[in-house]
Amino acid sequence: MLKVKKILVPIDFSEASETVLSLAASMAEQCGASLLILHIVEKLNYYAGLSVPHISFEELEKGLLSSATKKMEETLETMRPGNLVCASRVVAGRDVSEAILETAASEDSDLMVLGTRGHQGIERMLLGSVAERVLRNAPCPVLTVNPRGKVL
Repeated sequence: MLKVKKILVPIDFSEASETVLSLAASMAEQCGASLLILHIVEKLNYYAGLSVPHISFEELEKGLLSSATKKMEETLETMRPGNLVCASRVVAGRDVSEAILETAASEDSDLMVLGTRGHQGIERMLLGSVAERVLRNAPCPVLTVNPRGKVL
């Protein structure tokens, strides 16, 4: 039987990720596991060829990182019921799926609870699927939760 000591939960601060985080926190409490909450500030170099007056991508990334760190602190404050042990990481300037996979491996995560967005058709072809890339390469079991709250 799988012994779950550490659960990794990547979040994007959306309403859907709140549902995923709540489920993961409940699972962690039931298993006596710790919870590691992860947020990734995406790379902005995709837009490096664009010129936007009065905006520096470096300053924008710093602002996003600062905002994400503050939001993570607020999230952690609400996630401390009972004996739940929570930690968090905010990672900047990385590819989302790579950052999730690297964190799962470096933190020796036993389980990952990951939300899905439900992109379909051309949107999925163009945007790809973080969940799919993570599922294919994860160093630990992954429980996916779709935006409507169904466990897959």
